[in-house]
Amino acid sequence: INLKGIKFGMCGISGILTYKGFQPLGNSNIKKMTKELIHRGPDDEGFYFDNTIHLGFRRLKIIDLEHGNQPMSNEKNTIVMIFNGEIYNYLDLRKLLINHGYNFRTKSDTEVILYAYEHFGINFVNKLRGMFAIAIWDKQLKKLILARDRAGQKPLFYASTENRLYFSSEMNSMMKLPDIKFDLDYNAVDSYFQFSYINSPESIYSGVRQLPPGCILETKYTNDNPRITKYWKLEPKPDYTKNKNYFVDGVKHLLDESVKLRLQSDVPLGVLLSGGLDSSIIVGLASKNIGKIKTFSIGFNEREYDETTYSQLVSDKFNTDHITDIVNENNITVDDFYEYVKSMDGPFGDSSYIPTYWVSKIAREHVTVGLSGD
Repeated sequence: INLKGIKFGMCGISGILTYKGFQPLGNSNIKKMTKELIHRGPDDEGFYFDNTIHLGFRRLKIIDLEHGNQPMSNEKNTIVMIFNGEIYNYLDLRKLLINHGYNFRTKSDTEVILYAYEHFGINFVNKLRGMFAIAIWDKQLKKLILARDRAGQKPLFYASTENRLYFSSEMNSMMKLPDIKFDLDYNAVDSYFQFSYINSPESIYSGVRQLPPGCILETKYTNDNPRITKYWKLEPKPDYTKNKNYFVDGVKHLLDESVKLRLQSDVPLGVLLSGGLDSSIIVGLASKNIGKIKTFSIGFNEREYDETTYSQLVSDKFNTDHITDIVNENNITVDDFYEYVKSMDGPFGDSSYIPTYWVSKIAREHVTVGLSGD
């Protein structure tokens, strides 16, 4: 069970691979892309440049605040990588890799990914438990590898042209780059009017794609076509021989373990609490594991939409440090709405995005990491 952790800044990655036989772009292009991601990673930035690939990174500091900066290279300087997300089983993986002779310079999950790739090769991604968008440049193979987590929690857009492959955490950062066509994708428009959102691999623009969840993209400097392979898919396999208690106890164990793993943080952490079943369970389990926590709720003046009574009940039950705000026409301006739309990377028709954005904004004033019931 993969409970979604909203990282309010979330980090941001970007890159440009220039294929063999074509002139690399100037460094200013990757700097422009990365600058557009500053809201995702307000704490730090980093770049990697060579004649083939340019990488950019914006960081929100969560784990190993002092030494976890990116891009990060391995000890032999043959692999360089950037990633957005969090690996929840990184401590176990770290111990495993130490037993195989790897020396760690940091306490970050970034370095664990780096050596997991060096040790396991392309199968490294199957060892990772977490949410992630990863870019690895293998200098020896002259290969770029992009990987996205199983549920697609972390976004990853890319554009493949004759000359280059571009990628970024957000489509907005790619808008002013050469080679990319920003014509409407009418299949995506059709999807939007059917489902109120656009599913991967499409985006609203024909020249930009989303790497689908649970997939890896590989492309070489020699300009082979990007190859996408699926490393994971959901395959329910019900076992009807087990009784009800087996499943009840199993779900309890998985929920408890999932929440406990997501409480690893070197910065303040809280929970977005709606008062519904999912977020209430998370508050209860988080409180059991770390004691008093901060919780955040959004309410409405209209009684039929307001759930703050329920969130307050949960807060009282688990003695949380609870903050509630009311969303109405007086505290959301046209400028606010513009920022909401700008952050979507394409049409999105679910109006609940507005209170979600608002409660995240309120929570970010107090914590850096937030868990939600999604």
